[in-house]
Amino acid sequence: MRMEMVSFSELVLNPVAQVKFVHTVASGYVTGAMFILAISSWYMLKGRDFAFAKRSFAIAASFGMAAILSVIVLGDESGYEMGDVQKTKLAAIEAEWETQPAPAAFTLFGIPDQNAQTNHFAIQIPYALGIIATRSVDKTGYRPQGSDGSARRAYP
Repeated sequence: MRMEMVSFSELVLNPVAQVKFVHTVASGYVTGAMFILAISSWYMLKGRDFAFAKRSFAIAASFGMAAILSVIVLGDESGYEMGDVQKTKLAAIEAEWETQPAPAAFTLFGIPDQNAQTNHFAIQIPYALGIIATRSVDKTGYRPQGSDGSARRAYP
């Protein structure tokens, strides 16, 4: 199977891609702010250029807090958009073989078995997938697209 871009405008205007792009950029800002905080802290601990280090620490901390808030909000929006637009993809990512009744659990770890369509040794957080995908504990946020309600057709 070969992936080919058919429409550049659909790629750029895809709501999931927009949210993920800005989320990734904001994550880079957080990384940069943490790096500056670390260097500034090292300078302050060593007593070198204390005034400069203190000022850069304050600026990086302020910028980092704004970036962290952006990452949190956009991360939530990313999960919500995927639950709204790409339900099958969300089900495949979470190794959900059948549509679970609300509120669905978020799988932290599991060993998927495609033949048996089950997860072995699954560690789950109750209610979390429903909250991520729908911002509700009453709605089902993903639907595997098999004819019998399973995700089998989502896999080659």
